[in-house]
Amino acid sequence: MVGALEPGDVVFVTVSYDSANNAPGVLPDLVRVVVDDTGLARECEEGNNSAEKEVAAGLELADLTIDVGAVAPSCPSPVVSAVVQNIGSAPASNYVVRLYAGDPSSGGTVLAEVTRPGPLGAGASDAFDVTVTGFPQDRTITVFGVVDPDNAIAECNDGNNSDAADNSVRCNSGPD
Repeated sequence: MVGALEPGDVVFVTVSYDSANNAPGVLPDLVRVVVDDTGLARECEEGNNSAEKEVAAGLELADLTIDVGAVAPSCPSPVVSAVVQNIGSAPASNYVVRLYAGDPSSGGTVLAEVTRPGPLGAGASDAFDVTVTGFPQDRTITVFGVVDPDNAIAECNDGNNSDAADNSVRCNSGPD
C-alpha cells in the first residue's frame, strides 16, 4: 500500500466504515489495525505491528454536501440545478444554499440565496433549481454553491459544503 517508510516517517490512512457489515444502528466495539501482517518488512521490533481502540459513537450530527450540476444558460436569468445531500446521522432543517459568481473563498460575489425548509433526514437528498436574476453580463462566470455558508447547522464536516457548477455561463448584454 505504501512504498518505503523511512525511520521517523508517519503515514495516515483513512478507512471507510460500512454500516451494512453490522446490525443497523450498531457500531463495532473495537477497531483493530495491523501493519505488515505478512512479516515482509525487516523491523527491529515486530511486537508493535497491531493496535486496538474502542469505538466511541460521538454525537449524531448532520453532514450537508452540495452538488451543483450544469447551469442552464437561459440568459438573462440562468437556472442553477443543485442537489443537497445529508450524509450525516441527524436531520437538518432550514438550511441555506448560497450561490456565488466565482469561488467564494477567492472573493466570489453572491448571486442568490435560498432557504430549504427540510427536514432533510440522514441519508436523504434534496434536488432543486434556482433561477438567478441579475446575473452579471458580459462575463464568463463559474457558479459556486455553498450549503450552510454561515455554519448555522452543527455538522460532522464543514469542509464538504461547497461545489462548482459543471459548466461556466456567459450572458451577453447585447446581441450575440
